[in-house]
Amino acid sequence: MDLRMPEIDGINGLEMIRKEYEDIKIIVLTMYDDQQMISKMMEIGANAYLTKTTDPDEIYRAILTCVNDDFYFNDLVNKAVMGKLMQKKCAPAIQQAPAFDFY
Repeated sequence: MDLRMPEIDGINGLEMIRKEYEDIKIIVLTMYDDQQMISKMMEIGANAYLTKTTDPDEIYRAILTCVNDDFYFNDLVNKAVMGKLMQKKCAPAIQQAPAFDFY
């Protein structure tokens, strides 16, 4: 699945497919490597996220891994997911930080 498609975008397409077919494997193959988009697609049910510059051998490994183990995580996905986790972890601490009055 790509993110930009003629009839529907990848986010809505993924959500629709996931609602109808829970067990289907979905690999995103796109030119976008934005970490927020990667995290979003993985959160809503992608089994892998690859860019169109991905080596064909890695695409093959991703397909086999998704079929056999459900998910394929490459460096791109790992960085995006870890970035999202760090944001969630740091956000409460920032919000709860004590206020200081400076005179």
